[in-house]
Amino acid sequence: MGDDVTDSIAVLQARTTSRRLPAKVLLPVGGLPLVVLAARRAANTGRRVLVATSTDPSDDELARVVRAHGLACARGSLEDTLGRFVQVLTDYADDTLVFRLTADNGLPDGRLLDDLADDLHRRDLDYLACNGAPCDLPDGFSAEVTRLRHLRAAHRGPTTPYDREHVTPAVIRARGQAWFTGYAGRGLAGQRCTIDTLDDYLAVCRLFVGYADPVGTPATRLLEALATPARDAHA
Repeated sequence: MGDDVTDSIAVLQARTTSRRLPAKVLLPVGGLPLVVLAARRAANTGRRVLVATSTDPSDDELARVVRAHGLACARGSLEDTLGRFVQVLTDYADDTLVFRLTADNGLPDGRLLDDLADDLHRRDLDYLACNGAPCDLPDGFSAEVTRLRHLRAAHRGPTTPYDREHVTPAVIRARGQAWFTGYAGRGLAGQRCTIDTLDDYLAVCRLFVGYADPVGTPATRLLEALATPARDAHA
């Protein structure tokens, strides 16, 4: 593996103020609160994971739940998510490889992050994204990776409110866009596995049914399960 997991960290951004499905990150999936499942899956190859939530009182219970499950949690601005990322990583070196994940997406795992790191190194990139149609993957099967120094430069530079909310647009403008296609070929673009609505939540719950170890189940196996009904529908 090109990336040593000790030189990288996955930051899982989470909040409870979702408009369409409030506190969705605390809903149970696979027997765990979604935020906990997402964090543990991201850590299942040994990588450090930090849940980054806000200092707003609305996220007090989220922080309590995360810490009660033995996970690292840090808090920053509710609205300035880019600033939150930079703040919670103050003690990390510029060269640290930072993965950005969101707590409403429970499918990505440590193996995916390993594969992203390998691809970033192999292609000598500063930024790499895995999400949606360009990767031939479902909406929400998402992760991004860059170096901490690029996030810090974006934080210092001129930014818009959109840049602040979505963390990486200023990095992409400065360092270029690239897509991970290592899991392509399953015909899953257009499907959903993010959780924004009650229907999304129920679909993701059904996907995890039958797996004795939802934390350790590879993301590729979940993708295969998603692809099976897709193939049947087109038979």
